[in-house]
Amino acid sequence: MNPLHFFATGKDIPNIQDKKTVDKLYKKYRLKVMLGITVG
Repeated sequence: MNPLHFFATGKDIPNIQDKKTVDKLYKKYRLKVMLGITVG
């Protein structure tokens, strides 16, 4: 067994089709990234 198997990516999931959900997630993670760059 490969010891690096622990770091492998998970299975693919279907794309999010709901535009409102995509926009909500985008804004959430955009804010987290900007705060991380500014504060971190």
